Amino acid sequence: MQLAPKSQIGIFLNFLVFGALTFVSAVVILGSISKNNSNLSTMVMASMALKLIFALVYFLITFSVFKDRVLIFVGSFFFAYLVFMVFEVAYIAWYIKKNKS
Repeated sequence: MQLAPKSQIGIFLNFLVFGALTFVSAVVILGSISKNNSNLSTMVMASMALKLIFALVYFLITFSVFKDRVLIFVGSFFFAYLVFMVFEVAYIAWYIKKNKS
C-alpha cells in the first residue's frame, strides 16, 4: 500500500516538528542541569508542558490541512510524540547518571 504524497509529507512533518521540539527541550534541560540542580524537576516538567502545548497548537493548525487523511495524520502525530518523548526522557536519564559518577 502506497501512501499519498500529501500523507508522506504530513508524516515527515510530524517527525520533523517533534524532533525540533525535543532538541530544544533537551538543550534547555541540559543547560539547567549544568547551572543548578535544585530546579531540575521544575525545568523538566515545564519543558514537557511547553512541548505539549506547542504540539497541541501544531495539531490544531495542521489538522485542517490533513482532513482527508485523519487516521494517518493522527496516528503519526501521536507515534512521533511518544517516540520523541521516550527518547528525551531516556537521554536525560542517561546524562544525569553519567554526570553523577
